[in-house]
Amino acid sequence: SLHASGNSYFNGGKVGIGTASPGGLLDLATTVSTAKPDALRISNAGYPAYYWDMWRDNSTGHFNLGSASGGSFSTHITVKEDGKVGIGTAAPYGKLQIEGNTNSWSTAPVLVFSSSATNTGVRDWAIGPADTSYGYFHILQGASVGASPLSTASARLTISDTGNVGIADTAPSTKLTVVDTKTANY
Repeated sequence: SLHASGNSYFNGGKVGIGTASPGGLLDLATTVSTAKPDALRISNAGYPAYYWDMWRDNSTGHFNLGSASGGSFSTHITVKEDGKVGIGTAAPYGKLQIEGNTNSWSTAPVLVFSSSATNTGVRDWAIGPADTSYGYFHILQGASVGASPLSTASARLTISDTGNVGIADTAPSTKLTVVDTKTANY
């Protein structure tokens, strides 16, 4: 059953939580003085330390999505009031900014393009900076249908931290290095 006591309001077919004058069908109004009010939480009662939160940061105006895993909370996505979106950062300075630790493929800000097709020639691709050669940027290809492209072994193009470009070379030492296993290097 529904209860309209406390800070929950039913007004002209609209529901307000924290407001008596809801502006939409469901309006969640939070306390102005709280930077991270828990506006919407999705959780499992059997595992209270694991949940997802969505909220508007009342100190910045940003909309956020984050999760808790075993008591440790992380913000994953931030949308600033100017429309800039950050994945892994709360302060994006581009229209879309993906941020992560480039020391590891599992934490790097890599964008993966995967296909659900099962044709033998289909490969998954990825772009981004990640590996033990810090500052390098790669275009990567999976080795087979459905295979992850996230390793330097699958690098098709590499740009080093000094601007050297390698085609099929993950450590280019000149402005342009092309490796062809059928003929000599160029």
